[in-house]
Amino acid sequence: MTQPKPLPPVALLRELFEYDPGTGKLTYRMRPKRSRVVVGSTAGNPTSNGYLQVHIEQRRLLVHRVCWKIHTGQEPPVVLDHVNGNRKDNSIQNLRASTAKKNQGNRKSSGQYLPGAWPKHNRWQANTPGHYIGMFNTEEEAHQAYVRWHLSYFGEHSIYARDELSS
Repeated sequence: MTQPKPLPPVALLRELFEYDPGTGKLTYRMRPKRSRVVVGSTAGNPTSNGYLQVHIEQRRLLVHRVCWKIHTGQEPPVVLDHVNGNRKDNSIQNLRASTAKKNQGNRKSSGQYLPGAWPKHNRWQANTPGHYIGMFNTEEEAHQAYVRWHLSYFGEHSIYARDELSS
């Protein structure tokens, strides 16, 4: 994973933006040079992959990284994870330092079967890429075995850890 370019100095970011760590809302305090933004308006336009971005000094910056730097005063880590999976929720409690590997555990899966469950020989196999979990009689049993594996492998970064916290 490539190291992102450093963000502008925190003093400049705090001069340009107001950040509410409870809501994750970033608003303009002043108008950046060569910009038409309105002071007090919400900062950030969606990217094609669902993150919010702002333009500062002819650079595109991801809003969650700007929020992290404004709040902590530190350069954000290479991987900054949205705990609840919502890329537009930049509240500080929804942002955490992560690794590329752990961040994969917080990814939503898509497909026609329950995650981790695959039909095989009139039964259901639970597996992950490179890891066989076992064979089960139902899709739900295979999925539950996959969930247990996922929680043990990814820990608090598992997408299923979110489900446990909300229940």
